[in-house]
Amino acid sequence: MVGIKIRNNTPVEAQVIIKVFSQLYMNKTWNLEAKTEIKEITWVKDPKLKIAGIKMNLRPPIEKAIRNNEEKIVTKLDQSIGNMIKLRNIVQKLWVDIQKP
Repeated sequence: MVGIKIRNNTPVEAQVIIKVFSQLYMNKTWNLEAKTEIKEITWVKDPKLKIAGIKMNLRPPIEKAIRNNEEKIVTKLDQSIGNMIKLRNIVQKLWVDIQKP
């Protein structure tokens, strides 16, 4: 089987703003948890590719990939929020401090 390889030597550039909404709450072990969802995707600069003189806008397949992987993306964001802010440590210190005379 003979195949044709097409290669793009120019990087594809894009600018996108993804707005998310996160509900933050404290779980029963006093740790911070988040439930995040993607609210809006706004393209500042569309990702465009030129192959063999044909311009292609990659926005639709990229948006589809984002939507298809939304659960994985927001799960990673939620885990990062929980790891960045150690609420349990803060609450424990406050509890000890208020117990002092």
